[in-house]
Amino acid sequence: MNNEQEEIKTHIMKDKTLFPRLSTMSSGFAYNTVPNPVKRGKIELISLNEDKLSWKNIESRVSVHQWNNVWEMGQLRAEFFEEKLPDELKYLNRYTDRNVYLIPKIIGRNYNAYASLHHLLPESIIKKFNLPLFENYYWPTSMIGLSSDKIKSGYDERLSKAFASYIWPHLNTRGSIAAYTRNDPIKIIAHNLDFWLGPMFQLIEEEMVDRPFVAFKNESERIELETFRSEWAYNEIKIEKPRMGGNIWAGEEEAKYFTRELINIADKKGNLREVIDLVKSNRCKDDFSDKWSYEKEDFERKIYSKRSKIKVNFIELDDSIPIISPDSEIDENLMWQDFMGLLNPQEKEITVLLRNGETRLEDVAVALGYKGHSPISKKLSKIREKAKKFFDGSR
Repeated sequence: MNNEQEEIKTHIMKDKTLFPRLSTMSSGFAYNTVPNPVKRGKIELISLNEDKLSWKNIESRVSVHQWNNVWEMGQLRAEFFEEKLPDELKYLNRYTDRNVYLIPKIIGRNYNAYASLHHLLPESIIKKFNLPLFENYYWPTSMIGLSSDKIKSGYDERLSKAFASYIWPHLNTRGSIAAYTRNDPIKIIAHNLDFWLGPMFQLIEEEMVDRPFVAFKNESERIELETFRSEWAYNEIKIEKPRMGGNIWAGEEEAKYFTRELINIADKKGNLREVIDLVKSNRCKDDFSDKWSYEKEDFERKIYSKRSKIKVNFIELDDSIPIISPDSEIDENLMWQDFMGLLNPQEKEITVLLRNGETRLEDVAVALGYKGHSPISKKLSKIREKAKKFFDGSR
C-alpha cells in the first residue's frame, strides 16, 4: 500500500454508531487565552485557490489552519495575526470588521471546503453516490490533514447530487427529486453547495459559542487570564479560556437535528422559504435594489418576447453569507457574488437571485490572484442567453 492509500485509510469510518460525525478541535492546544468579541462580525468565506497559492509552503498551510482554528476571535483575528501572516495572506490584516473563514478550494476535489456538508450525510447516501466513507472531520476547514489531491476527480459533482438528494425532502414534499427536471428551480438550489456552505458555518458557530470553556490546569493559568483581562479592559472584547472541542454532531439523529437547523439558518440568511414559495406559487416578486434597476430593466427588455411571454423576477438576498471567490464581482466598495438564474420550464419564468455582502476590500480579488472580473452586466448576459436558448427550445 502506498503513502496516499495509507493516508486515506486513516480517515475511513470505524465506529458506525457515531456516523455521520463532525467534530472540532479546541484552540486550547495552542493558546491558554483568546480574545472574544462581544458582538461578532458578519461571517464571510474567502475561497483560496490552491492552484494559485503556494500551498507547498508549509507556512501558508499552517497559517490557514491557525486562522480558522481560533474561530472564537471572529473579526479580532486580523489584529491578532497582524505580524504573523505570510505575504500572500497579509490582505487579511484589513478584515477588522468581518468574521472571515478561509476555504481552500481546488476544482473538482473540494472535500476540505465542503466537509461540513459531506459529514451531514447518512451512510446510505454516501455509498449510493460513491463518496468516500470518512469517519470524521475537524471543523473549521483545515489545510492540514487529508490533501485535496487524494480525492478522486469529480468529487464535487457527486457530493452536489448526494446533498441535493438528502436535503430535497426538506425543500419539496410533493415528490422525489428524480421526478423533477435538472432545470427545476428548487432542484438547482438543492444542488448548489456554496448556497448551503455559508449557513452551515453560521449554524456551527452559533452552536459552538455555547460550549463550555477549557478548565484551568493550574493556578498560574487562572492568574494569567486575570492579567490579560486587566490589560484588555475594553467593552467590546472579553478575554476567555478557549472553548472545549469534541463532536459537533455524532450519529444520524443529531445530524437530522442539525439539518433542520440548517434549513432555518438558510431561510434566515438566504430567504430560502420565500424563494421556494415564489417558485411553487409563481407569485411575481420584485425585491431588487435601486442600484440594479437599470440592470433589471435591460435584462427584461432583451429577454422580452410576445410569443414567449417570459416572466422575470429579481430577488436580492441582502443578509446572505458571501463567498469571495473567482465568481465574485468587486464594484466600488461592494462585493456581489453568485448570480443564480433559476429557470422554471413549466411557467416560463426566470428568477434571478443575487447573494451579496459588503466589503471594503476592493483588492481582495487581486490578492487572491483572481483578475479580469467581468462586469455584472456580462454575468446577467450569460444567464439571459442561456434562458433564451432554453425557452426557445422548450416550445
